[in-house]
Amino acid sequence: MSRTRRSAPGAALGPLLVLLSTTAGAAAAQADADRPGPSLEDLFTVGQVGSVQLSPGGDAILYTVAEADLEANERDTEIWLVRRVGTAWDAPVRLTHHPEDDTNPRWHPDGGSFAFLSSERPDGDAPGGGAPQARKLYVMDLRGG
Repeated sequence: MSRTRRSAPGAALGPLLVLLSTTAGAAAAQADADRPGPSLEDLFTVGQVGSVQLSPGGDAILYTVAEADLEANERDTEIWLVRRVGTAWDAPVRLTHHPEDDTNPRWHPDGGSFAFLSSERPDGDAPGGGAPQARKLYVMDLRGG
């Protein structure tokens, strides 16, 4: 009787965790050597990763990155994708480019598309154009089209 060895459920998140630790390490290295640690401003300039979603086939990860613009006193969240190619992980790709938050990505069971929530300003995409409207549900097909 042969046994199939399976990796731990969180093993696919390894590359994402390496990416996160590298990003955090780079931000800390940029801080002045005279300071005992990162400032409050430093903490806000590092992107915050969230909503990590492993694809149904286990070969891709959707996640969000929230970045702050301290001068404008705004935050923007975008959706990113990283795919496994063979035994390695490809470079992350930003999927959304919207001045408002794009959040909560969820895979379609076939793994070819995903749904997410997005907000818009009443006057379109112009920053500072008013309070965001209610979130809308969108679907993005990763196969193109």
